[in-house]
Amino acid sequence: MKKFLSTLAVLLTVCLLLCSCGKKTKCSGQAVSVGKSAIEAADDYLDNNQSAHDALDRLDELKEKMEYVDSEDVSKPTHSADYSVSSDLVLLSHEITFDSIDHDRYDKILEKRNGIAKTIGEKKRK
Repeated sequence: MKKFLSTLAVLLTVCLLLCSCGKKTKCSGQAVSVGKSAIEAADDYLDNNQSAHDALDRLDELKEKMEYVDSEDVSKPTHSADYSVSSDLVLLSHEITFDSIDHDRYDKILEKRNGIAKTIGEKKRK
């Protein structure tokens, strides 16, 4: 009987943990909007629908929109996630810049793109 109750308790705990895993994000609305635009820019670049120059121009505009993060109060609940989006934007820009030179960064660009997607609660690209 004790074994049954222990197993039941473990199963209930696992179920509760899985139920709490959703697409909830801790980002501000602005970071989510910027993140979605960054994902679109990365996808357009990866799909050869835009040049590196155009993708970098789009990402530069988005990085400007995220500049508030540097002066934001670190105790704000959204600060960490917003900072993560901002940092990933910079890294994504660097990867696209390097890819425009040697065309060997697809996986790294995809990794940065998926990092932003994870932070804002969007789907990863495979």
